[in-house]
Amino acid sequence: MQLIRCTKKFQRRLGLTKEDLQEHEPDEGVLGSWHANLIEVAESSAILCANDRTLLNFFIDIDPEGPVRHFNMNFVAMLSCVLADLGIPETTREHLLEEYREIRFAPTNNRRVIGSMNDLAFHYDYLVSESGSIHSAEVSGIIRNLNGMPMSMLPEISPDRPLLALLRDL
Repeated sequence: MQLIRCTKKFQRRLGLTKEDLQEHEPDEGVLGSWHANLIEVAESSAILCANDRTLLNFFIDIDPEGPVRHFNMNFVAMLSCVLADLGIPETTREHLLEEYREIRFAPTNNRRVIGSMNDLAFHYDYLVSESGSIHSAEVSGIIRNLNGMPMSMLPEISPDRPLLALLRDL
């Protein structure tokens, strides 16, 4: 089981109450918990996800008016795509994704991750707008590039480097 730490805005969108939120930390696993927030990307609604440990990040396109359906399934599918795009072997991806069979939600707990996500949201909005739309063929390249972008919170410089270091031993 893994946690997605949701901003209050995202909690409201998911329809989560205080009782729905996880109180304790699960076993950390390889990547550990994530943070998620609702953002605007190229005039579309999206959910920005960032890993607490590595800042590996991506966004999930959502219907601006509709409920956020199948978030867990979409999260795992997008994480798998991002890992594949970074060259992570299928057996390693499958091992990692086992940790996400069950996803629980919790409130945010790390202001540094939230601050990094605010920077990422700005970059995603600008770069995706420049590419034309949230459905542009360039989006996977934008996600890959932002995962290679230097982030001041990381001692290894960019999100892809600590991710690869963590996975080296799997």
